[in-house]
Amino acid sequence: MSDLPSVYGGDILHVHLDSGETDVESIAPDDARRFLGGNGFAAKQVAEHVPADADPLGPDNVAVFAVGPMNATPFQSTSRGVVGFVSPMTNGFFDSTFGGTFPRAQKTTGFEAIVLHGEAPEQSYVAIDEDGAEVVAADDLAGLDTYETCAAVREREQGDDTHVVAAGPAGEQLVRYACLLHEGRDREGVAGRGGSGAVLGAKNVKAVAVTEGSFEPEPEADDMRALAAGRMQELMAETEMLQDYGTSGLVNPINEMGKLGQRNNQYEQAAEAEAEAISGETLEAEYVTEHTTCANCAVRCGKHVTVESQGVTDAKIPEFESLFATATMQEVYDVKRVMKANDVCDKLGMDTISWGVTVAFARECHEKGVLDEDAPGVAFADGDAERLEFGNADALVDLLQKRP
Repeated sequence: MSDLPSVYGGDILHVHLDSGETDVESIAPDDARRFLGGNGFAAKQVAEHVPADADPLGPDNVAVFAVGPMNATPFQSTSRGVVGFVSPMTNGFFDSTFGGTFPRAQKTTGFEAIVLHGEAPEQSYVAIDEDGAEVVAADDLAGLDTYETCAAVREREQGDDTHVVAAGPAGEQLVRYACLLHEGRDREGVAGRGGSGAVLGAKNVKAVAVTEGSFEPEPEADDMRALAAGRMQELMAETEMLQDYGTSGLVNPINEMGKLGQRNNQYEQAAEAEAEAISGETLEAEYVTEHTTCANCAVRCGKHVTVESQGVTDAKIPEFESLFATATMQEVYDVKRVMKANDVCDKLGMDTISWGVTVAFARECHEKGVLDEDAPGVAFADGDAERLEFGNADALVDLLQKRP
């Protein structure tokens, strides 16, 4: 550990879910140089511990929570974490990143990576601090949404210094594009792509909780600290759009470039009024209630939105990619229903992008007569044909809440 730069905590924590046992692996200096951290460490752990023919939803898969070397340093916008695993969507390695306060908290434990092995014998959550980990039985968390789960686990761990990332009902049901949501102190972080929620669901893990530790990484050279401070003015000047609107501010400029996919990418530009209806400018003017941020970041690109008519209160603002998937790809420009659908996705723990483009594909299949009441193996309920029509805004929410 002494041979590592001082920005590294130096350890990797392995948690064996079946037995509850843990072991700690020291990071070799050569591995730090070669893999740096974050997705590099995650990829190495997956390569070492997951057989090539492993079932992504089986016990041989692992879930690796990893952070980078500059996390929790004076450098801005570094509270990013990665979940690495073999994806049930692709059967290959996947790394899904997220922000908030969880990554910074993990860094302070000294564990650069936390590797979950095997499968817990019952519904559980994993509680981690700088001394190790405990697999905690928690059958009563079954069926709770992501926000409810984060709140319940924080209460049990009895500390404002505990940070939680959780799977929702979609993960429990092994939806292949189920995600993980972290409700931070100020803003949410979502490990959205690849099916991380399904991987944890298959392991009977409802949540992972990290309690802040005492490790404080520090760049060794004074000029590194000076660089971090000296970049602030330039950083703020270059991120004005993100400060004002978050990534939703990309809707209008990307539409102007003719690259905003519409009607399942049958067209690549929406009418100006349609794009404006779901733009960051519209969201900020009419629905944003507060600006939020990850740990150690002055940009504050996160936003909360409230839509009283939809029962949405201080929900996470849809990111640009989510607006693309759940609005323009559907030809739905009722932004209130779009925000409602995104909030439901977040609570269910379901990736908004994968879900949105899946529904858009189903709409086009229906439009072309491939997916209808007469299609072999398709069970249509009353109203399903209408729900699959492009432009049906109510179907955004209705289809989310349907169960087999």
